[in-house]
Amino acid sequence: MNKTKIKLFQKVKIITLSFVFTLSLVISTANSSVFALTSSELQQQKNDIAQKIKDNVAKADDLSSQVDTLQNKIATLDGEITNAQNEISATEVRIEQLSKQIVDTQTEIDRQKELLRQNLVQMYKMSGSTSMELLLSSDDFSTYINNEQYLTSIKDGVKSSVDSIIVQKQELEIAKADQQKLKIDLEARKKGLEDTRVERASLLTETQGEEAKYQAIVSELQTQQKEINRQIAALATSISYFGDGSYPWAGEGYPCSGFDPWAMCYRQCVSYTAWKIATTGRYMPTNWVSGRGNAINWPQSARNIGIPVDQTPRPGDVAILMIGEYGHSMYVEDVYDNGTMLINQYNFAWDGRYSEMVFPSYRSDMYFIHFPY
Repeated sequence: MNKTKIKLFQKVKIITLSFVFTLSLVISTANSSVFALTSSELQQQKNDIAQKIKDNVAKADDLSSQVDTLQNKIATLDGEITNAQNEISATEVRIEQLSKQIVDTQTEIDRQKELLRQNLVQMYKMSGSTSMELLLSSDDFSTYINNEQYLTSIKDGVKSSVDSIIVQKQELEIAKADQQKLKIDLEARKKGLEDTRVERASLLTETQGEEAKYQAIVSELQTQQKEINRQIAALATSISYFGDGSYPWAGEGYPCSGFDPWAMCYRQCVSYTAWKIATTGRYMPTNWVSGRGNAINWPQSARNIGIPVDQTPRPGDVAILMIGEYGHSMYVEDVYDNGTMLINQYNFAWDGRYSEMVFPSYRSDMYFIHFPY
C-alpha cells in the first residue's frame, strides 16, 4: 500500500476478500506453523519421487530395450537352428542315397566279377589244349585267331569294368564319409546354437523379470505421488508462518515506517514482491504509470511497459489477486501439476508478517506478471 492509503488500513472490515474467511479459520489454528513444514516436506517428497520415477522408468526402458535385443537374437538363433536341422536332414538324404549307390555299385562289382570268373574258366578250359589242337579244331586259321582275340578282349573288358566300378565305389564311400562328417559337424553346430538359445532364453526371462520389477516400482511410486498430490491439494488454502523470507526490512515498523528502494512501504505485500524480483536478478521498475503501491494496479502498469501478463503461472512470477480496493501480490516459488502452486508473501493477514501458502494456481481474478530475467 502507498502512504496515502495507510490511513485506510483500519477499515479492513469493509474489504470483501474471498480468501479472508478461509484465512481467519486457519490463523486461529494453534499449530499453523506445522503446515509450512508439511507443505515443504510434501513437495520435497514429491520431487524425490518424481526423480525416482524418472530413474526407474529409464532402467525399465533400458531393460525393455535389452528384452527386444534378446528376443531378436533368439529369433535369429531359431532361424539358424532350423537351417542347421534342414541341412542335417538334407545330408541324411544324401548319405542314404550314397549308401544305396554303394550297395548298387557293389552288386555291379559282384556281377562283373562273376563274368570275369566265367571268362577265366573258359580261358582255362581253352588253355588246356595245345595251340595245334585249337588250330585243328577250328574251321580255319582266321577262326582260331578270332576266338583267341575274343576271349582276350572279354577278359580285358571285364577286368577294366571291374576296376572302374571299384574306383567308383571308392569315390562313393569317400563322399559318404564326407557327408557323415558334415552331419556330425552340423549336429555339433545345432547343439551349440541350441545351448546358446537356452542361455539367451534364460537371460530373457531374467531381464523381463527385472523390467517387471522396475515397472512395479514405478507404479508404486506413481501411487505415492498421487497421494502426495492429494495431500498438497488438501493444503491448498493453508497458510504457514515460518521465518521472515530473508526480507531485509522484516524488522521495520508496520504498517509503514519507511520506504524500500522502489518507494513502497516496508512489510507490505508489494514491497516484498518487488524485493524478490530484484534479488533474483531481474529489473524491478520504479516508474509504474499509476498506483505504484497498490497491487491491484500492477498488471496494467506491467503491460504499459511491455512486461507480459497472463493467467498462466510460472515459478518466479508475481501473482496478483484482483480483489478489494488494493489487491494483493504474492511471489510464485513453484507450480505443481495438481492445480496448485507454492507462494510466499508479506501482509496476507494485514499484520506485516511473512507467510507461505499452497494456493490454487487458477482463479478468474488472479493474474501473473512474468518479469523477464
